[in-house]
Amino acid sequence: MSRQNQTGNAESIVKDLHGHLHDSHAAADIQCLALNKFKGFAKKEDTDYLLLIACSTTGNGDSPENCDSWWRSVKLRSAAKDLFASTSYSVLGLGDTNYDKFCFMGKSIDKRLSELGGQRLQPLECADEATNLEETVERWKAAVTALVRNFLAEASAPPAPKDLPCEAKGDVGVCVATSESPLCAAVEQLSLASASSGEARRVDYEAALLERMGTIPTGLQQLKTIAAAIGLDSDAFDSLVAGHVPAPSREKHDATKAELLAGEPSDATVQPPRSQDLGCGLCAERPFAASVVGARWLTEEQMSRSSFDETADSWGEGKRVVALEFSLGGADIEYEPGDAIAFCCPNPRYAVDVAFRRLAETHGAALSMASVLRLSSGGKEETLTVEELLLYRLDLCGLPKKTQIAQLARCCTDERESRQMSLLCGREAQKKQLFTAFVEQQALNIAELLFLFPSCKLSLEQLASIALPMVPRYYSLASSPLAQGEVATVAFSLVRYRCRVGQLAPVLRHGVCTLFLESLLSPWLYPKDGARTDVQLRVFHRSTPHFHLPSSQAVPLILIGPGTGVAPFIGFLQHREAQQRDRYQRLHPCHSSSDKLLDLSATGAGGAPVAAGNAASSRRRKAAAVSELMSEGVWRGGFELDSEDLPCEGNGVESFLDRVPCGDITLFFGSRDDRDFLFSAELNNFTSTGVLTRLHTAFSRIADRPKMYVTQRILEHGAAVAEALVTQQAAVYICGDGNAMAKDVMRALEEILVQYGHCEDLPAAQALLNTLKTRKRLNLDIWS
Repeated sequence: MSRQNQTGNAESIVKDLHGHLHDSHAAADIQCLALNKFKGFAKKEDTDYLLLIACSTTGNGDSPENCDSWWRSVKLRSAAKDLFASTSYSVLGLGDTNYDKFCFMGKSIDKRLSELGGQRLQPLECADEATNLEETVERWKAAVTALVRNFLAEASAPPAPKDLPCEAKGDVGVCVATSESPLCAAVEQLSLASASSGEARRVDYEAALLERMGTIPTGLQQLKTIAAAIGLDSDAFDSLVAGHVPAPSREKHDATKAELLAGEPSDATVQPPRSQDLGCGLCAERPFAASVVGARWLTEEQMSRSSFDETADSWGEGKRVVALEFSLGGADIEYEPGDAIAFCCPNPRYAVDVAFRRLAETHGAALSMASVLRLSSGGKEETLTVEELLLYRLDLCGLPKKTQIAQLARCCTDERESRQMSLLCGREAQKKQLFTAFVEQQALNIAELLFLFPSCKLSLEQLASIALPMVPRYYSLASSPLAQGEVATVAFSLVRYRCRVGQLAPVLRHGVCTLFLESLLSPWLYPKDGARTDVQLRVFHRSTPHFHLPSSQAVPLILIGPGTGVAPFIGFLQHREAQQRDRYQRLHPCHSSSDKLLDLSATGAGGAPVAAGNAASSRRRKAAAVSELMSEGVWRGGFELDSEDLPCEGNGVESFLDRVPCGDITLFFGSRDDRDFLFSAELNNFTSTGVLTRLHTAFSRIADRPKMYVTQRILEHGAAVAEALVTQQAAVYICGDGNAMAKDVMRALEEILVQYGHCEDLPAAQALLNTLKTRKRLNLDIWS
């Protein structure tokens, strides 16, 4: 949501379940589909269906993209009450308890299927990514495996419908569906819309950039070394490996097929997908090539560094935040403040090289990065190069799941290596401990497993089936199109950290996307690193309607954004400033548009602007304006009025709306110290012009001062915050870390509502805040 939530977890779970069920029930028609592809199946007459769904939740309780059209169709009030009368089902919801609407889509689908006549064969299971998905997922898979066995044993055997999209293999239709992106979507041919001509084009990144991301992380340890570090000596480890019995090998029955084609890529062989085939415009499969306009440090500590290499000695030390500007000219993207932009980043070169070497050992000298591959999945077929597949399509750097490791173990030609890798998937305590230390604590990925287990040799088809799709990285837009036109801004933290097992040397890690961006932007960030060139990024837009500004400027705003959580609020403030400037020009058309923006939030009686002053005089001017409007007999209730609402001639509604004072904007920002005061110049400017009424900062690591956090500032100003929330109908926006900050802020809001007499107790305060969420007056954009 990443950021961010469409991570491919549901796809991985259901594809593995599909293969297992296919092995056990080869005569049945078992299909693995995206839910959007399932539309209409349950309407077939004389056919019983068992529908198994694994579904994630995105955004603020939204459906994933390849589930959205199916979900829209089944939640219609006009949907037939017996739409799923011939369908038995079981649902696995995937979510994160750091978010308010935990497993919202899984719960909604489970309920709606029952309302439309479906027979629930097993209670809904909800797996929590914040703790551990594995136990819940394995429990659900075991349960539905038994359900399928019983369903097939008891079902009658009518002829399979002839118009199913793929050949029926038996008498009973059993459809396995997932609401995560199917692999066919993950490996659709990627094209880039040129910023200059709009035509499809490919972007070649400089070799130096990829080489910078081209080395295996230092400190990686073999499994036996890790075993010794956690107290398992050599003999005990050898005994554990020798006694381990791997799970039975089974043939994979994925829908993914891969075939190498002869010749080099050309326009005739590598075709970009058409927008009508994708069913959407710009997206992960068809991003836009956005040109970089500029980049700058937002953290003071890095501003003096002149070379990328100078940061090597401070791995994981200090906060490093960058503001990136890029052009969306020609993209036909219309965004609002609060929306997000997605970056499609490549795998590091070392991961691509390792994977390619293993593939070359299987396919021989005929394989090259330029080799053309035909990939078919779920009835779709496309062609692409091996390089495109390895760089941008498959996630080679994500933490592997046990099901993926088990599949890789079956590809090892060395029996001992196969047993060792398979050992990581065991359920016994020692084996779980090994998995935690070797995989999780080292933050291993698929490419590094291939490196550490050199006998693991895969085919292209096997790798495409095992690896999950590369997930876009989402960043909140820190700009408004009213202020910056086609140039958009995002802020991101550069991620570097150490992973350590016991007393072993640490493994130096970095964020895949942020290191890529840092390298790409080095001519702007590190002056010694070379001249600035035409640099482009693969991007697409994601709307977040739950985090947009109110349509009325009169609504007071309370913005809470520690760290990079402040980014969308820069866009909010830019937007309000531009709206106020436009408002001023309508009221005073004789003034030049270049006139200095006055304190438009403190517009005086009759719409006359007054210069920015202290807070007390600002409040007095606003009170005078309200008093005059009230004396004219105009009611200022909670409704938002447009001209068409009162269509009588000469009613002056538009003029009235321009004269209604703008609501106050209060921002709470927090960071470690003033060196991490992000967008400080912009925020101070917004304060001086009156666009931002109040700015409250909290710094937690300033020497010789007590630690101060955003929640403490909220409590300090609790009376004003509670009054604005309850009496003034303010809208609250919270952006940032969902693991702790958002929960702490919610507790602080509950506390002040009780303390200042707006609620009797904490349960009442919680109920009020839930009501405000429903009314879109309490809005969260958080990540974990």
